[in-house]
Amino acid sequence: MLQAILNVNLNRKLRLRGQCWFINTRTNIIFHAYDDRGLDIVGNEASSLRSLYTQYQDWVLDYDRAQIDHYFIE
Repeated sequence: MLQAILNVNLNRKLRLRGQCWFINTRTNIIFHAYDDRGLDIVGNEASSLRSLYTQYQDWVLDYDRAQIDHYFIE
């Protein structure tokens, strides 16, 4: 399914049209890969996202980092 989402802008045969969200009901995290350029990860509590941000913060775009750091940097 992820490959089909990422293939949309690459014009490959296996592709998904529309929107798709993966929802982890245990951690209350929503994962939305919108195309081959990026994804959104959201949650209802900063604590549920902190470990993801710490592990993958070098993947975050510079213009998003300042706003995100406001929630995670103590």
